Amino acid sequence: MKIEGCIFHITAGGWGQVKAVVLAGGFGTRLQSVLKGLPKPMAPVGEGCFLDYLLKGLISSGIKEYIFCVYYLADKITGYLGDGGKLGISVDYSVETRPMGTAGAVGLLRESLKETFCVVNADTYIEVDLRECLQWHREKKAMATLCAVKVADSGRFGTLVFDSRWRIIDFREKAASGGNRWINGGIYIFEPEIFQYIPEGTSVSMEREVFPRLLKSRERIYGYPRETHFFDIGVPEDYYAFQEFISWKREKGDI
Repeated sequence: MKIEGCIFHITAGGWGQVKAVVLAGGFGTRLQSVLKGLPKPMAPVGEGCFLDYLLKGLISSGIKEYIFCVYYLADKITGYLGDGGKLGISVDYSVETRPMGTAGAVGLLRESLKETFCVVNADTYIEVDLRECLQWHREKKAMATLCAVKVADSGRFGTLVFDSRWRIIDFREKAASGGNRWINGGIYIFEPEIFQYIPEGTSVSMEREVFPRLLKSRERIYGYPRETHFFDIGVPEDYYAFQEFISWKREKGDI
């Protein structure tokens, strides 16, 4: 089934169904030498692809129902996953007619997302239990919660600045990050009020446009701090590092 927008469901802590948007429509421009006609989430890793490991992590958090937002080479993803039956999950798709950006794709779903929901980038890998992230979000009474990851080198990322209770007080561009090592991990928990800050029917960036608007309006936006494995396969060096990481986990018997 194809619908406008993409949603998966997670039941945790007695909160009922929480929907989440999975963003998988990017071009993967910097990874084209590796992809060779594949969408970025399907970059080859081991005997499978990056998407296999992303899904394994999400499934381990209790997620059973998925809808992927796709655009570039959408047929590759839909053909690979099908209805999700081979993985014991349910998968539906939303095919964008033009690139909508990380927030624009979410904005298409404003009529479908009336309660707390999640957003996951399909080209980043972070070891996190979404049930714990949801718990943190509820305890903070946040409008938005970002999985914040502490990395060894934040040089190619913007960074997050927090107060003593992990409330985000600033987003710093790469050049202004200094020694800060906390970055946006690409997994978010949102309340539906966030749609006030996402214009309808236009391409919008969550990171460059929506998050700064939340800060300017003094909304409750928090980081969920994790010191764990994180990979953004948007550049070849991180893609190869992820391959090595998976080989290491396989040697340990963790896969």
